[in-house]
Amino acid sequence: MRVRQSRAVAAVPVLVLAAVAAASLTATAAVFLAGGPGNGPRTAQATPARPAESAPPAGRPDAEALLAAARGIPLLDRLRGIERRPPVDDPQAFVDRLVAEGADVVTLGVMNGQGRVFFPTDEAPVHPRTDPSYLPTVLRLLHERGLKVLSWVVFNVQDVRRAEQYALAERYPEWRMAFLEVPPPANRPHVGMCVVSSPYIEQHAKVLRQAAAMDIDGFFFDGFYLGGAPHPLAPGCVCEFCRERFKKDTGLDLPAKADWTDRTFKRWVRWRNDRLLAVARYFQAEMRKVNPHVTCTFNCNTWPFGSKDWETAVPAWRIRDFGVSQHGYDMRPERKWLLPGFKARLGRDMNPGHTDLWRACGYVHTCGKGEPDPLWHELEIETFILTGLAHGITPWHSTIEGPVDVSFRIHADVATRERHFSRRHVANVAVLYSQNTHDFYGHIPAASNLADYRDGLLGTWMILSEHHVPFEFVFDNQVEEAVPAKYGTLVLPNAAALSDRACDRLAAWVRAGGHLVLTADAGRFDEWGDPAPMRRGFPGQDSPNEGGQDGEAVGKGRVTYLEADPGLAYCRSRNAAAPEWLLAAVRTRPLPMVVEAPPTLVVNLFEAPSPASPAAASPPTSATEAASGPRQWWVHLLNVSHLMPDGDSGFRGLEQPPVAKPQTGDPATGRRLGWPLVPARNVRVRLTGARVTRARLAVAGTDLPVAADGTVTVPEVRLHDVLVLTAGDEVTK
Repeated sequence: MRVRQSRAVAAVPVLVLAAVAAASLTATAAVFLAGGPGNGPRTAQATPARPAESAPPAGRPDAEALLAAARGIPLLDRLRGIERRPPVDDPQAFVDRLVAEGADVVTLGVMNGQGRVFFPTDEAPVHPRTDPSYLPTVLRLLHERGLKVLSWVVFNVQDVRRAEQYALAERYPEWRMAFLEVPPPANRPHVGMCVVSSPYIEQHAKVLRQAAAMDIDGFFFDGFYLGGAPHPLAPGCVCEFCRERFKKDTGLDLPAKADWTDRTFKRWVRWRNDRLLAVARYFQAEMRKVNPHVTCTFNCNTWPFGSKDWETAVPAWRIRDFGVSQHGYDMRPERKWLLPGFKARLGRDMNPGHTDLWRACGYVHTCGKGEPDPLWHELEIETFILTGLAHGITPWHSTIEGPVDVSFRIHADVATRERHFSRRHVANVAVLYSQNTHDFYGHIPAASNLADYRDGLLGTWMILSEHHVPFEFVFDNQVEEAVPAKYGTLVLPNAAALSDRACDRLAAWVRAGGHLVLTADAGRFDEWGDPAPMRRGFPGQDSPNEGGQDGEAVGKGRVTYLEADPGLAYCRSRNAAAPEWLLAAVRTRPLPMVVEAPPTLVVNLFEAPSPASPAAASPPTSATEAASGPRQWWVHLLNVSHLMPDGDSGFRGLEQPPVAKPQTGDPATGRRLGWPLVPARNVRVRLTGARVTRARLAVAGTDLPVAADGTVTVPEVRLHDVLVLTAGDEVTK
């Protein structure tokens, strides 16, 4: 669900446009001191001096050159996207501002969250201020300048604060969603449309096909959930259409209430997940009937953040056939790195070929409700975009509040790095991110399982990321097919609820040579959260080897069982021993990269895409496939010390109070918020399965020596750089 970014057109004030001459911009690119709709009040401010911590390289291009540099970059690989909906400026002014900001993609809106559309149609309520010529004119001008265009559309309901605001529910009352239960206050009406089983699905598809027939490159679906607004969501749907469909699909009657001891209720929870994805695929297929090349991305914004739970019906599964979007920001200081870092890893792994990361960019979102700090505002937003780049996930954002030159500077810096965007992440360690465990083990009554499981996953991410272990998340539906051959080690951090099929696949993978690391209750429950002690057949569970020893041999592989969950211990208490329990286990197999660097330096290894294997392509599935590809690797180095003072942001769990970390700013730059950006020095990187012959820092533009053992020492990383390694032999997969 998206933070509300735009008012209805009728409520949008006329934007104050101020054309200001600026040496860094072309004469035709006006500087607009007012931001786009939806980011709060705007105040014209002097452009602050650029902090030394993110000083740009010499020779920065102007706005037109920056836009020209994007030509030829596929839509899904463009990193300078801005959400600005609905477009209410004069069409030429709307386009000129985007060019002035250095954008190469814009997300506008052909409809709003209340169900009103901005184009003529008989299939949906048309907004009373709709000008039939406006959208075609804007789309033509955007494409003439070389910008790609996405449109925001609503899947169910969004941006509704009162039930009576929802025009679609008034037009089609017979297809409104019915709710299993309504959150307090109970007298607050909720509203949504049944996109689960009712004929509204086909009706909405008609509107979407009409939108897809416009000259639009892709669509972003917000309101992607099976709940009624306003928040908190009321879970649905239990209408008569759903009653009939559920009976047909399962042979069961709909549940009467949320009851985690009732198998019928659990079946309904999982049925909703399946139906949500099925309808998403249907909408995409219908839109591609009129526009075969259109992309469709759905705002999954998956748990554990933002009070996300089972009510949304959005599952954390591997999704291959449509785009996945996540939110990657938080206003709380202790979560400033946690959200973008964790969500970038999660989102990329849910769909490596088509995934993005979004954030809001008002002053309140970066600086809180006090006096804005323009230097921190700029640094936090640039760090967010670089986080996407460093994880192989496409970043985009709302209008950046403040002078337009701030947006331009950020995007110009990103443009110097965007040719090193790759989705071909290299890792041979996997971590199971289990929806079954979250839902059915996590909600066992009178237990703390849900909070423990969520914090344990976060802690596992912290341990592996801070110790520079290349890893990826895998998911229940992925493991039930087969554990991908690229992984030598698979960690199940308290992944308690496993299906028989998953257990069979895991056992076969271990016997073939895999190393399975189980912690806490991993594998002790079936996929519905019912106890199934020792039925898994994984040796080692009855003789735990606390401390991460080699484990027990099983066929050609091994199983290691850790009685405690190291991730939970590290997340909650920063137990210094906890990382070693896990690291000792995962390091029994060679890793593709060995790094010596502070925990505040994010280090991710990618294969450089070749012309025949573009960045958006899926990662190689085997060493044989990879061997036929390029002999170059990109190591992204992202310094987040300004978000993690002394390597610890103070986060201690989603339901635990943080350890207070007063923001000191950075006296050297005059920045008041955040913490100092401490350069990472003498960073050592070595590929373990490749003979590196050349090393170069792409952004700094300097060659680096390669030691006899292949180690490359990077003298200093301030905010971000890319270590380009050329090798003669294949890296270990």
